Amino acid sequence: MKYLVIEHGQVFFTFDESGNNKKGIDLITKEDLLKLIQCALEDEHFEMDSYDDSIVHNAAHKVIYKNIYQKLDDLLKLLTMSEPTYIGRLSMPIPLSPENPFNCNAFEVEEHSNEYIDYWKRL
Repeated sequence: MKYLVIEHGQVFFTFDESGNNKKGIDLITKEDLLKLIQCALEDEHFEMDSYDDSIVHNAAHKVIYKNIYQKLDDLLKLLTMSEPTYIGRLSMPIPLSPENPFNCNAFEVEEHSNEYIDYWKRL
């Protein structure tokens, strides 16, 4: 299903397969973003229109969609990588924080690769 669509120079998101309940990307909420991430993780047919600066004419939509598209595209690429490649190609390390159960950087510890994959899928 295509969740993010570019039409008439604007970007829309939808969770409805018919596409009838589209909303402008500038109306996206935190809950909608979390739902998009969940769909990207769970729907093996997750699709979104590629970001193209020349076909998005609404300035606000450009900024918002460019960021959302990049993050979701990175996530989808990570999900299709093999485990060793996954750890070596993280675009950013796991932050050192109380939420990080390993208290280490993803680039430093490869023996925890399955745990890191599970960690990122839960985000």
